[in-house]
Amino acid sequence: MKIKKVELRQIEIPYVEPFQVSKWTEITKKTNIVKIETEDGYIGWGETDSFERPWYNYETVEGNWYILNKFMIPSILNKEFTMETLYSKLNWIQGNLMAYDAIAEAVADISAQQANISLATFLGGTLAKTKSGISLGIQKSTDYLIEKIHKANEQGYQRIKLKIKPGKDIDVIKKVREEFPDVGLMVDANSAYTLSDKHIHSLKEMDQYGLMMIEQPFLDYEFVSSAKLQQQIKTPICLDESIHTIGDCQVSNALGSCEIINIKVSRVGGPLKAKNIHDFCKEHNIPVWCGGMRECGIGRAINLAVSSLPNFTLPGDISGTDIYFDEDIIEERFVLNKDGTMDIPTGKGIGVHVLEDRLEKFSLRFKSFS
Repeated sequence: MKIKKVELRQIEIPYVEPFQVSKWTEITKKTNIVKIETEDGYIGWGETDSFERPWYNYETVEGNWYILNKFMIPSILNKEFTMETLYSKLNWIQGNLMAYDAIAEAVADISAQQANISLATFLGGTLAKTKSGISLGIQKSTDYLIEKIHKANEQGYQRIKLKIKPGKDIDVIKKVREEFPDVGLMVDANSAYTLSDKHIHSLKEMDQYGLMMIEQPFLDYEFVSSAKLQQQIKTPICLDESIHTIGDCQVSNALGSCEIINIKVSRVGGPLKAKNIHDFCKEHNIPVWCGGMRECGIGRAINLAVSSLPNFTLPGDISGTDIYFDEDIIEERFVLNKDGTMDIPTGKGIGVHVLEDRLEKFSLRFKSFS
């Protein structure tokens, strides 16, 4: 493909309700949308999925805008490449995988359209549906959290993920498990813990509650800390923020830092890189699931396509549109099936239709490149 035109737009959409994690509370979804048009008329869409503040990793919405505007988009404009060779045009830029992801998503969308198939099929996906779980932020009270879990169970979600942090962990988990003895339950620390005796005691205490996994207890580079903890507990550790590349998977696998990996398409730099990590994990018998960054409809559709790959055996974070947004930027509404699954889009490319008037409604700024 040869890129004729690129549009970069920053938007902000209100969440249905604030979402609190261990380090921050988000009340809106601010993100950057990339629209790529090729010389032969194909159009592809991508979105960045960093946050406004660098609590998750060093990338931010504003930083992504700068990198895309100043470096990445000029590097691909009027250039010819394929999905497989895209990275060779941009690998002089260190890191910034979430910015790169927006371009990689749009290019993958176009590549699948050119092949006249869905992105899921283009990537080699074999699943028509993916198991769906729900991620619940730190709530104003445990009673309110329990109400939300009852609702999620009624809707059919196959797994409940609780955000935790020191002081908001054991008591909450205990009450939830007493109320829901059989629900698939996991916790996500977003790197909030250390190897202090107090924190390790709490993490070890979680073993008694039959959790599916403890996600990212330590900072992203603390592979050794994760390995030490995994040796002391029977609950599987899942790594999220730690995994950016296959190299990170190799380190984790060699050290025994985890038993499960969360693949977030945006964090690893797009659908093709996500597939490569999936393939490594499948080869090494490491179960994976697709994490979410509370994406808008573009990113959610791409997550579903990636989740069609066969080693996505655990329920992911891809929930229905209504969990986060009253209004999204695509025509389709993602809806949870009665069996707790989400359908993989089957239309050409990412399989959804972007509403450009909705983009304009939520737009903060816009720039066109040609």
